[in-house]
Amino acid sequence: MKKLIALLLALVMVFCLVACGAVDAPAADAPAADAPAADAPAADAPADDAPVADEGIGEIALVLQRAEHGWMAAVTYYAEKHCKDLGLNYKVYLSDNVNEQAGQIEEAVTNGAKAIVLSAHNEEVSLACKKAVDEGVILISFDRVVDYLTAYIGGDNFGLGVAYGTFICENLGGEGIVALQSVPSVGAVSQERVDGFYSVANEYPGITVIEFATEGYQQEQGLKAAADLLTANPHIDAIASQDDESSVGFLKAIDDAGRTDIKYISGCGGMQSYFHTIEEYGKGDLQLCTATYAPSMITEAIDLAVEALNGVEVAEKNIIPTNLVSADNVADFYDENSPY
Repeated sequence: MKKLIALLLALVMVFCLVACGAVDAPAADAPAADAPAADAPAADAPADDAPVADEGIGEIALVLQRAEHGWMAAVTYYAEKHCKDLGLNYKVYLSDNVNEQAGQIEEAVTNGAKAIVLSAHNEEVSLACKKAVDEGVILISFDRVVDYLTAYIGGDNFGLGVAYGTFICENLGGEGIVALQSVPSVGAVSQERVDGFYSVANEYPGITVIEFATEGYQQEQGLKAAADLLTANPHIDAIASQDDESSVGFLKAIDDAGRTDIKYISGCGGMQSYFHTIEEYGKGDLQLCTATYAPSMITEAIDLAVEALNGVEVAEKNIIPTNLVSADNVADFYDENSPY
């Protein structure tokens, strides 16, 4: 009897062990509990058309001038916004001078950029541009021409000079003294505007031109140069300004000096606060105008780079026409969303 009971207990233990082993072992063709289905996407995999942020190398390099405010700061704003809107893989390089910018161009090429959208400090960056182009990188130069590029795009600087030159000379009735601003530090941009002005002024024998230079386009630089100009010249009928910010400085200098002889001041750019100033002065004793040179033009430079990357042949020279804004039509140019 004892032997029978022992045998039964042994059989029960064997049965339990076999049963337990069957529960823990998965079926041969069943997937592991934590394994994803073969055709299921990984949880963190991005969609193929998801926009790529501006971190990392950047297929398109935006090589721009550093600025905290004003026209150039707005260029950076519009450039980044447009790249994000298009979902582009891009990287921004900002510089304070041409030497730093040349190094950034070389860095972008080394990092694998396929296209560079460049807003050059001046033409001295051309050697770095040559190296980039020689490496097969698409180079779109915005606003300022460099010696080596795929394409140039910018406003009509000569046309700007023609536009504000016509406004001033016609309103003066073809007679008067005009102080003409130049900015040698920006090279061809300034000279083309000067040439455009002279193409009009030379048609009026009664127009006398006094040239004066400012260090740059900032308001403070305009104020300083205009103060010296007004001290040296007791009578001026108009100031042919190349830039809206400069014009604000000129207006401050005129007010400080208590001058009432100046009847017309031009500008360039499209600064919203200057549009309001044009409207405020209206058609009074001192009238203002500006020729548009919008910072949002940078978006068209980026579009050119994208087209070139997609194999489209782009024109080497692309000029964006200007508009003259005066008290007559300034309301048509207000843009409350503009950062400039």
